[in-house]
Amino acid sequence: MMSRHSESSGGPFDIAIIGAGAAGIAAGHAIRQADKSKTFVILEAQDRAGGRAHTDNHSIPGLPVDLGAEWFIETSPIPGTNRTTNPLYDLAAPRAAELGIVADDRSPVFFDPGSPAPVSYERLVSPLLEAGLLQGGILAYGALAERHPEMPDVSVEELAALAGIRNSKWFDFAAGPLVNEHGAPPDKLSTMDIYRALSGEVGSTSYLIRSGMGNFVNSLVGELPVQLNTPVKRIRWQRAGGVRLETAAGTVDAKAVIVTAPIGVLTSTSNPLAFEPALPARYVDAFHQLPMGVIEKIWLSFSKNIFDTEDQNIVGQQLHSPTPGYQFRLFGNNVVGVIVGGALAEGPAREGKDAQIAYAKQAVAAVWGSDALHKFQAAASSGWLLGEYSQGAYSHALPAGTPARELLGDTQAAKSHLANQIFFAGEATAKVRHGGLPGAWVSGQRAAAAALEAVHAASGSGASAS
Repeated sequence: MMSRHSESSGGPFDIAIIGAGAAGIAAGHAIRQADKSKTFVILEAQDRAGGRAHTDNHSIPGLPVDLGAEWFIETSPIPGTNRTTNPLYDLAAPRAAELGIVADDRSPVFFDPGSPAPVSYERLVSPLLEAGLLQGGILAYGALAERHPEMPDVSVEELAALAGIRNSKWFDFAAGPLVNEHGAPPDKLSTMDIYRALSGEVGSTSYLIRSGMGNFVNSLVGELPVQLNTPVKRIRWQRAGGVRLETAAGTVDAKAVIVTAPIGVLTSTSNPLAFEPALPARYVDAFHQLPMGVIEKIWLSFSKNIFDTEDQNIVGQQLHSPTPGYQFRLFGNNVVGVIVGGALAEGPAREGKDAQIAYAKQAVAAVWGSDALHKFQAAASSGWLLGEYSQGAYSHALPAGTPARELLGDTQAAKSHLANQIFFAGEATAKVRHGGLPGAWVSGQRAAAAALEAVHAASGSGASAS
């Protein structure tokens, strides 16, 4: 059961878990299912669980809106089983009617600037061909590079130059969705990282959840021992008895620790999570190869239907770039989500909520006209970039940076380099083919298995706390 922190909760525990997002929750359940005799605690810095899956239930009356993770992504049946490639969807599917889960299989629509009418097919031929060339080039290059590891992992911009489309009229349009989805410009995006993301989407289905993804993830906490409002400031490791965590509520001792904090927190200079002794250089370098993307989401609601359609759950993009993405008529409601990444997002994000809402209003006016703003009612906005315990949306790999994900998720390397005491989990440690929430969930399960093995090894050696 979730609780506020208390001075009497310092352990010693077998395992401590830092962070109550998807990875931390998955780790907790995995420990409990594998060995009920082992004690553990989940230390969450914020006053809520869920991490970057967070639903705003109050800003827009009657409609929960997700400010972070929103879809069950990359969901495909696994042949010969009753499971899919998305473990969170598998948990939710038995409650699909109750939770309001629907397939998100609509094709996106495109707008000319200042026109709410979808662009004609004839007008779309050239830009969509360009987008197809870029996506196809990424998939082809990635597949070839997997067979020939000596090939360099170039940036998406370098790949576009190799394909002869970097200086074409529609390159910014073609690259726009990647920028908004990963929060960085094409010259900072690893082609192999994007390849793994795109290849995971081929043949899969995504689902929306009316009741809110953040609410669903939060519900998975159940009776797990989560201590809220308990930020960890320092991890002392390489101790004879395990690790000692210095928190806002005092010290916590454990034989091993699973760290699920976002990369932005691990690299923050303003409020760092420190390791003593310092982590090996290869881990510090890995953090910096996986910077946090700048992605923000702003929801606006309106008193009337400004969208000239009764359809639901539509995603769209303007035909010139750079522009944000649009998600409107969410479950039939008169709302629009403005999803913006990279440089477009950073300025308003740094200025705060009012600036983000002002930006979103301008984006709505650019498609549906300034008169639409007279019907504006309420807004909800994310704040991932300035969030003390996020420092961005989620990680993307710099060119040649994909091995960093593999290192952080390598539990065997933790035995050699981290004294079999520290294990990393979270979306940054997952191959992007199964990234996001499902990747975070699986990474938590993987880290839990490794931490339990470490605890058994420590108990067998007769080590005692010091």
